[in-house]
Parts: sequence; C-alpha cells; structure tokens
Amino acid sequence: MIMHLQSLSLCLALVAFNAYPQTVVQPEFAGRWKADARLFDKHIRAQANPLPAELVFDQDFTLSGKVGDASVPPTKPLSITSSRVEYRITLNKPVRDIAELNKLRMVVIVSRGPAGALDADFHLKSRFGFDHSIRVGHFIC
Repeated sequence: MIMHLQSLSLCLALVAFNAYPQTVVQPEFAGRWKADARLFDKHIRAQANPLPAELVFDQDFTLSGKVGDASVPPTKPLSITSSRVEYRITLNKPVRDIAELNKLRMVVIVSRGPAGALDADFHLKSRFGFDHSIRVGHFIC
C-alpha cells in the first residue's frame, strides 16, 4: 500500500512540474466585418444577389451576425488549428427565400492570415453531414 501511494505521489509530482502555462490565443480577425456572401454557382448567385453579410468575431472566437435574411446566433468554433477556424452554425431561417437556398445549416471556415484581413468561405447545407446539394461561397470584405 505504501509503495502504491509513493508511486501515485511521484506521478502527481511529475505532472505538476511538467505543466506549462496556457497562453490565451486570440483571433487576428476579431471585430465586425461587412461583406458580400458570394455564391460560386453563378445561376444561384444571380437569383440571390445581393447577399450582404455582417460577421462579428469576439476575442474568444465566438461568431455572430447576419448573412442575407438569416441571423447567425453566437456560435463557438468547432475546431481551431494553426491555419483555420471552423464553425458549424444553425441559422434561424434560409439566407434567401429561394428553393436552391432552402438550407438552415452553415459551415464557416476562416483561414488564418495576416491581421487586418478576413479570408472566409461558407457552405450552406441541409445537414452537417454529406449533402449532395451543398451551396459553396466566399465572403468578400
């Protein structure tokens, strides 16, 4: 029993001494961005334009705002890597009231770049899994 407690104490001590302080990571793109949500499909784009967007990124990476007719509720990122931040958003309604855009799911992928720039793509989907009728676009700021 004593040997077991000594081993446990040693393990806890090693973990405590090897702990590194957490650094706070903040997005380079924090702030309010006004953009045009440009769909890649030119036929749908012709029906949906203009598709204005306002994206608000907080210091904790929370995303909110509007895209077209839809509101983006405050959403935390699904994943953060050294090169990108990905969000899965459930919209309150479709971005436009046309059949091709009757989708309530949006994936936003922000590529991390230099401060003062926003490079973001979006995927409008019927569900977060595979969607053969996905609508893809890019935010132009």
